[in-house]
Amino acid sequence: MMAFSMQWKLKAKIQNIVSYLPKAASYNVYYWIQRHFGGLRRVNPSKVLMCGIETWKRIKSQDRSPSGKVFFEVGTGRIPLVPLAYWLMGAEGTISIDLNPYLKALLSKLAEKSKNRP
Repeated sequence: MMAFSMQWKLKAKIQNIVSYLPKAASYNVYYWIQRHFGGLRRVNPSKVLMCGIETWKRIKSQDRSPSGKVFFEVGTGRIPLVPLAYWLMGAEGTISIDLNPYLKALLSKLAEKSKNRP
C-alpha cells in the first residue's frame, strides 16, 4: 500500500512541475513522460474499444438505433478510440472536443495498427 500511495504523490509533483512550463512545451513534456513511463508505453486499445461497444449496446437496449448517427465526445484525450469503435459499428461520425490538444497522430496510427493484429 505504501508504494501505491507514494506513486500518486510523485505523479502529482511531476504534473505540478510540468504545469509551470509554457503550454506547448508542457504538452510535449507530459506526452514524453507518458510514452516512456506512463500508460502510453504500450498502446492497447482493446479496453477503450470495449467501452465504446458497451455504450453502443446500451443505446440499442433503449430501442434506439445508433447506426448512421453522429456522436459528440467530450474529452477525447490522446487517442480517439471510442469514435473509432462507433465508426466501425456504423456511426456516421463523431464530433470530438478536448480542452487540451492531446491528440497525437502517432498514437492514432498505433491504435489503428493494433486493431488489425490477431
